[in-house]
Amino acid sequence: MSGDLTIPSKLSIARISLPSITLNCYVFWKLRLTSLLFLTPGSLSQSLFENENRCDNFNHSTPGRIWVKWDADHVSFIPSFSSLQLIHGLVGVGSLPPFYMSVVYAANTVDERKELWRDLLNISSNLNNPWIIMGDFNCFRFDGENAGGIPLSNDRLGELNNFAFDAGVQDLASVGLFFTWFNQRCEDPIHIKLDRMMVNSSFLDTFPTAFYKVDSFSGSDHAPLILNASLFKKSASRFMFKDFWTKFDDFWDLTLRAFDRPFNASPIAVFYNCLRSLKNDIRGKNWNSSNYISSGILELKNAHLTCLSNIQKDPLNVDLNTHLKHTSDKLALFQSAWSSWISQRAKACWLSQGEDDLGFLYAKIKSRKNRNMIKELSTPSGVISSHDDMANALINHFKNLFNAPSPILENSHYLPVGNSVPSHLLEGLVQAVSNEEIKRVVFDGVPSSAPSPDGFSFGFYQKT
Repeated sequence: MSGDLTIPSKLSIARISLPSITLNCYVFWKLRLTSLLFLTPGSLSQSLFENENRCDNFNHSTPGRIWVKWDADHVSFIPSFSSLQLIHGLVGVGSLPPFYMSVVYAANTVDERKELWRDLLNISSNLNNPWIIMGDFNCFRFDGENAGGIPLSNDRLGELNNFAFDAGVQDLASVGLFFTWFNQRCEDPIHIKLDRMMVNSSFLDTFPTAFYKVDSFSGSDHAPLILNASLFKKSASRFMFKDFWTKFDDFWDLTLRAFDRPFNASPIAVFYNCLRSLKNDIRGKNWNSSNYISSGILELKNAHLTCLSNIQKDPLNVDLNTHLKHTSDKLALFQSAWSSWISQRAKACWLSQGEDDLGFLYAKIKSRKNRNMIKELSTPSGVISSHDDMANALINHFKNLFNAPSPILENSHYLPVGNSVPSHLLEGLVQAVSNEEIKRVVFDGVPSSAPSPDGFSFGFYQKT
């Protein structure tokens, strides 16, 4: 790329990095650019890509506030809406699913930003496809996102939170720097998280492992944001006991059969063998998947509707009314099982308190999975991000930690005396554990608690 680029001091930069395809890379003040970039405010005239397309909102603002550039050889961007603070459009990258992207450069005042929230809410009301919002929001969500300056009141903090709730979007997981803006002052410094990426549930369905990186500052008082999104490669899922299984007679048949075997080893060994046998038997059943419940609900709803339609023509038909009762009972069973599973996966107790907003719980599940997934690891040899590299690094770390050579003692026969156990407590240390103690521990546990390493939760032991 020929020519020097002049970067204004107040500049927000974001790029999209899609690791599933090969993209051309350029150097721009130590910032690697791939195939799509947006800059704010726009004051650059040089091309960044050989086959470059661009769009801006200059007709809404002088000078322009947002400039979107992309490499047409790899990326397509079809803008469908623009305003003083926003450019919205559809992004396409090869064989990856298309997604909508809204580039934001919010105004400085609350009143001016109200127009931005209205525009974004209008977009969200007719949007069920993957959607990401990225850029400088000029406000933040939580107290911890601001260091220095005058603390904001709760009503000011609610501005972005209210929009996120109304639009059904959430913060995308991030790595790198936390604060994205610095007022460039040595005295009275202020650091704020003004720049962020937010997504809807559909985006996490399509790109569940997506995250963005807040890179180091490069000639601007705003930190660059780098989106990493690729299609999710589903790996083998670990076994986890589902509470709704206990509603099926087949589950109890498998449980009784698994534990109905002679003792030919120690009780604890036999117990674990029984659990392993039960786990393998459950894996072979179609009802072990939550998809069985969701598909069953759709089929039962259709059958229920058909039965009601037939009854309208012959309301006193005994067979039709019997079939309706049977279908209604089974539908209630499946809906109860589905609510139980969603509540368990969300690790939430709203359903037990009368809440039935499953859509909110779905969003919570996806958000927690996206947030808890390890995106990068910092090691002595540098930052790594691939699954295999991170797995090897963790294994080697704990190998070195637990297999370290024993320290050499000056006197191997000298053992320092620590605090001794009081004599009146000695008997309790060797006393046999009673069945009542075991039972009390099991039934005091939370049924929906996280499962143990073998996948069985307190709920399994309490019900079986």
